[in-house]
Amino acid sequence: MSLKSLETAVGVLATFIQSDATRSVTEIVEETGLKKSHVSKILKTFREAGLLEQDPVTMRYAVGMGLFVLGSRFAARQAMAREALPIMRQLVDDTSHSATLSILYETSIMHLMAVEGPLYIDGRWRVGTLRPIHATAAGKVLLANMQPPAREGLLARVTLKAFTPLTITDPAALSAQLMDIGKTGFALTRGESAPGLSAISVPIFAENSKVVSALSIIMPDQLFDEEKIAAVRERMFSAARSLSLKLGAPTYPFGGMS
Repeated sequence: MSLKSLETAVGVLATFIQSDATRSVTEIVEETGLKKSHVSKILKTFREAGLLEQDPVTMRYAVGMGLFVLGSRFAARQAMAREALPIMRQLVDDTSHSATLSILYETSIMHLMAVEGPLYIDGRWRVGTLRPIHATAAGKVLLANMQPPAREGLLARVTLKAFTPLTITDPAALSAQLMDIGKTGFALTRGESAPGLSAISVPIFAENSKVVSALSIIMPDQLFDEEKIAAVRERMFSAARSLSLKLGAPTYPFGGMS
């Protein structure tokens, strides 16, 4: 296989990254501009290798077990994931809400880990899910803690799409919010990425005080209690501090023990 052919095949496989949905040959042809026969051959090769699966009725393709196993290797080798698990479990026990650990993936955020709480809400927060960086608490925390040139460069590649009527799509309004998040150390969203979904997120630091991920709790909006936010925020700062120090951060700049 030539390098060009390999790049083409990888490009076809990459179309499955940005969506949880199954894909048809026609959809991939439209997205990539490749010939239908070429796409069909590439998909058949990936299916035979176990990287993709094909529904025998609809003939649509989806991510296969082989890709799941391959992807799990990434989380397994992350010290951050190993250190975070017990801390996230305790956070869920303390708040009863689901917890996620998210990292930057290109122009989106990816949930690296998740611990489901008893007050479960299906907010599309599962492990491996990509979510919009501008409409999520985790995404805003990561944006707020970037150096300005890096943040501006990333946002230049992002369409500020409205996922709900509450999504912030005005660049100036988003910029002002990010400045505030950078000062306070936490982000709060209510119904911005999905209706009825609230989230609170705080940064995780590592060596050289670099922000490497965002720790969040996700809750049904009807359970959001304004009077309890300060206490929840401090509990999250405490959890984030514990994880940050384990990852080599010299200190944690937010919360009562910074």
